[in-house]
Order: sequence, then C-alpha cells, then structure tokens
Amino acid sequence: MTVRVLQAPEQEPLTLAEIKTFLRIDHDLDDQELQAMIIAAREQAELHQGRECARKLLEITMDRWPRGGPILTPSPLASVERIRYRRADGDVVVWPADQYWIVDGAEPGEIHPVSQWPADALWPRAAVIIEAWCGWLAGQVPESVRQGMKLLISSWYENRTGLRWGQVVSEIPMGVTALLSAGRLVRF
Repeated sequence: MTVRVLQAPEQEPLTLAEIKTFLRIDHDLDDQELQAMIIAAREQAELHQGRECARKLLEITMDRWPRGGPILTPSPLASVERIRYRRADGDVVVWPADQYWIVDGAEPGEIHPVSQWPADALWPRAAVIIEAWCGWLAGQVPESVRQGMKLLISSWYENRTGLRWGQVVSEIPMGVTALLSAGRLVRF
C-alpha cells in the first residue's frame, strides 16, 4: 500500500498567532519560518502518533483487494471520496459508494464491502485506488499533541542549528516525546 497527499491541509493544528504568543514574538520578521515550523511539527507529530493530525485528501493505492477483511486506512478516516480499480484489461472502474461502508472511529480507518469486494481480475500493480479524507479537524487535535508541537517549534526556534555548544546534545526534547506518545497508535 502506498499513500500520498492529494490535497494538503487547509488548516494546521496550530495557528501562527498561537505560536507567536507561545514564543513571545511581537514582530513579523520570522512569520514565514514559523509557518514552515508549524507544518514540520505537524508532520513529526503524525509520524510519532501514527495518525493524521490535520484533515487532508489522501490517495491510497493497493495492488489488490484485501482478503477476508477491510481496507485499512490512515486514522482518523473522515470520509471516502471515491474508490476506483483497474481491471486486467486496463479499464478503470469507479466502485459505487453504496457498495461499501466505513467504520466510524476505527483506528486505523476501515472500509468494508456491503457484501464482497469486486471479483474482476485486476491489473498487476496499483490496481485499487482510494481517495479519502483523513485527519483531525483543527479543533479535534488533542491538547497533548498541540503542546508537543509547541515545544518542538520552541526548540527549533531557539536552536536554529543542529548543535548547541557547551550543552548536552539531544535530538528531541523529552517533554515532546512524552506528549506525543500519549495516545500513540501502534501499527503492526
């Protein structure tokens, strides 16, 4: 399975104003850099959490239909735009929305067939393509994740190089690890 972003989040879990208040910044000179740090902190939180921390449209591609189970998607799964599949003859078929359903609140997200997955012979690779909205809306992001992002951004802003001379070097502040580990979704 491969996952790629088709449409980036329209809203990040943290706003520029929140970060500037948190860092006690009263000028606009670093706004562009801070905005980039917000995105990078969200991406780090997503990697650490195993969840999408901002709502975005994803394309999930699989070689075949699942055998005896649901399609598993990144969490949280909000909705499915469409499911397409390429038959062995090369024709692309849009699978009707009334032929599948999603499980609300499942982690990871689950898409189930109403009766069974299509029986058509499939193209050899990347035959099943799902377009789905996954991720929390800005107001749904747990406060521990938001606080972890703030601490990470604070560390990046205060230490703009990879090293601090005269201090013990560490990769990520311990408080960030603790905050982002709370509620972490473990994938097998």
